[in-house]
Amino acid sequence: MKISKRSMLLLAVLLVPTPVLAQFTVFATSTVQDGNLGGLAGGDAVCSTRATAGGLGGTWVAWLSTAATNAETRLTPGSFERVDGVAIAASIADLTDNTIANSISLDEFGAAVPGVPGPWTGTTGAGLVNANTCINWTSNDSGDVGDVGSAVVTGVGWTDNVAGACNTSRPVYCFQTALPVPSLPGRTWPLALLITLLAAGSFKIVRRSRIV
Repeated sequence: MKISKRSMLLLAVLLVPTPVLAQFTVFATSTVQDGNLGGLAGGDAVCSTRATAGGLGGTWVAWLSTAATNAETRLTPGSFERVDGVAIAASIADLTDNTIANSISLDEFGAAVPGVPGPWTGTTGAGLVNANTCINWTSNDSGDVGDVGSAVVTGVGWTDNVAGACNTSRPVYCFQTALPVPSLPGRTWPLALLITLLAAGSFKIVRRSRIV
């Protein structure tokens, strides 16, 4: 039998999920590094490596700002939580209002991180570049400085606490920006193609037939 176009359109609407904000994970690295991170790309690489070590999937960026890029622009809209599921912020706006719900005090393994040394950030409580960034995270000279946060507080000091010499070693905050893509066993029809075929009225469902 052939299903009507109206029924196919209704089915297409039902098959398309309602968009929801993703829940992203945040952690402070268990490893420490000096202010010469290799720029933003180097900081992101640190986060990717640590996330993999902790068994965390997806895509990651370091919570760092430079003269050209504010940290808050590097995030994907969503809510943020620690590796133990405890809420950090309900949105980017909530994250950058100078306070967070709970401290980012766990590393990629779920272990507690100390308050000292604080993570490199170069970022204000509004998610914008701060005064000191170890020359955009390319210097480990003792005469240069970078602004750091504290992983054990929830006020503005979580990201904007003190300045540290760039030759000191510190963790970084890591923010997930894309969730892991689930793998599906076997072969499946791409949803968009299936909806297109159904809506066009060209997809026939035949009794006792099967799509492989």
